[in-house]
Amino acid sequence: MKKRVCLAVLLASTASIAHAQVNDPGALRAEVDRNGVDLFSGTVSLSRQDIAIGDSQFGLTYERIWRDTYWTDSNNIHLTFNNNRYTVTIGAFAEEFIQNDGNSLSNAQGTSSSLSGGNGSMYYRATDGTQYLFETKNAYNAAENKDYARITGIYRAGNDTTIFSYNKYNVCVTQKSGNCKTYKEVPRLSKVTRNGLYTLEPKYAIDKAGMPYDLPAFYEVSSVTAKNNAVECNPNDVSSCGEWPTARYTQTSAANPSGRIDQYTIENSKITAIRHAGFESDDVKIQYAGSRVSSLTVSGVTSYYSYENNTTLNESTTKVTNSDGTYRTVVFDNTTKAIKALLMKKGVFAITS
Repeated sequence: MKKRVCLAVLLASTASIAHAQVNDPGALRAEVDRNGVDLFSGTVSLSRQDIAIGDSQFGLTYERIWRDTYWTDSNNIHLTFNNNRYTVTIGAFAEEFIQNDGNSLSNAQGTSSSLSGGNGSMYYRATDGTQYLFETKNAYNAAENKDYARITGIYRAGNDTTIFSYNKYNVCVTQKSGNCKTYKEVPRLSKVTRNGLYTLEPKYAIDKAGMPYDLPAFYEVSSVTAKNNAVECNPNDVSSCGEWPTARYTQTSAANPSGRIDQYTIENSKITAIRHAGFESDDVKIQYAGSRVSSLTVSGVTSYYSYENNTTLNESTTKVTNSDGTYRTVVFDNTTKAIKALLMKKGVFAITS
């Protein structure tokens, strides 16, 4: 099946095409090249900032992220638990923590970040000292959405605080004979506010889920608006606030605040072509061998991708060959997904383990 999806940004941003997968853990490690290809998995991994408000230090930004077969965004910050492992997902990337005897948690990646807590609240402390508070009461648990907990707040040095607010809705989670059988109260993100100064407000395709098949649209972001809370507005006159920057999305289109539209072709849940604003035809073309990228062409210049797996050495190798004959080869540890060696055309360029 082939369809054209319109986007409003350079390399990612639209409503989620497979939104039921929004709770999948992110990549524990990712080596993404300049073409947007994850060299370990061979999948397309693109991100693009749609909105920014405030300064770079204390403002807010919003990104849409393509993860192999579906869209997610920078507000997708959640905690999952499976087989005695917690996975913290922040946008496209993740860290994993192993639950040991006595319920202590150890970092599976060997970094200095940590996860602690219990009784409905968990704290993730990043390597830079930033703390993320997750609460089970905010978890998305309807249909395929199965969080353990979802972000409530981000706390940085100097009393720099970002708060995630949720509204509660009764949605249908099971049906029988064409009628709703079971309703469940679920949370959904309503706004993100940093230091009380700036706010991001998402809106969704629908606000009522009367049947289980309505849930994807219920969680589908249809627009995101950024607001400066220091600007006083007349509550009875919306126009007194001026025009706040808004990105608008549907499943087949997106418009950034300036109205520029890019087009993506999606076949079998994979991006196969991109037509950026101002181009009359596709300026990016992607081909696959199975589930992995085999070639990617940007404005007529093609890079070719090949993959090898050595089970004896427990390592995988990805080679990227450019049109001019230059190449880059990356060797990964299959267990940790960390880079073991990086080779260029003339030999070993760097060893990382």
